[in-house]
Amino acid sequence: MFSDIKEILASIFSSSASGTEEGMDVIPLFIGIGVVLFLLFIAFIVWTIIKSIWKKNLFKIHKKNFLQKMHSMDCFSIDGVEAGRLHNLALRCWETGLAIDEHTGRINNVNLVSDIIYKMTLALNMEKLDQALYFCAAMIYDIGFLDVPGYIFMTEILTQEERNLVKTHVMRFQDRLAFIPEKWQFFFMQAAICHHENVDGSGYPDGHKEKEIPLIARMLRIVESYVSLTTARAYHRAKTSPAALDELKDSPSYDKELVAVLEKVLAGRK
Repeated sequence: MFSDIKEILASIFSSSASGTEEGMDVIPLFIGIGVVLFLLFIAFIVWTIIKSIWKKNLFKIHKKNFLQKMHSMDCFSIDGVEAGRLHNLALRCWETGLAIDEHTGRINNVNLVSDIIYKMTLALNMEKLDQALYFCAAMIYDIGFLDVPGYIFMTEILTQEERNLVKTHVMRFQDRLAFIPEKWQFFFMQAAICHHENVDGSGYPDGHKEKEIPLIARMLRIVESYVSLTTARAYHRAKTSPAALDELKDSPSYDKELVAVLEKVLAGRK
């Protein structure tokens, strides 16, 4: 009996010693994993700091370039109090446009669309104030996208529910346009609401036709489509400028006279 107990105890202590030795073998492995994870964490922190500094410096450079561009535009040479308001408005619209681009994953849309719209206002011989307002509206017409989930803009194929959600962006602007001076808010609302209306009545949200659609919205419908067609997106490859213009000309959705103005502006830009 005692010999049996002795054997059992010997077996237990033997197993315990073996387990301890095996445990000692994996300790260096755990230490190594811990060190690697710690170094990865430090690298992530450093990269985050560098990225933040880089973005701030890049923003300063872009802001300086935008201010220089704005000061070179004749429409901002208006004298008096109005000039200060327009300068502040343009800068705020540009900053908001950058936020829209970042949220939607679009590259430089804020500048591409607004620059073409401005050149079209010149071709249409608009008054300086109108030129400035059209330029500003062209930077934030998609402001409602800021209330649409960002993942949707990175998805190649949308469900019908997601497509319907995207369409709601034309009505998601009320609170976000509060920084616009009250006397100009209606104009900016027209740009936000109506820039997906088509002259043949096939657009949204209200299916307006022809001159029922405000001029700023008809211009944005054309220019936004042109920029989209000539820029690579998640859902299509970029087309050449002539191919994009041909598509605009062939479609009944766009104002033909304004498409001709766009073509003239683009020809002069080359």
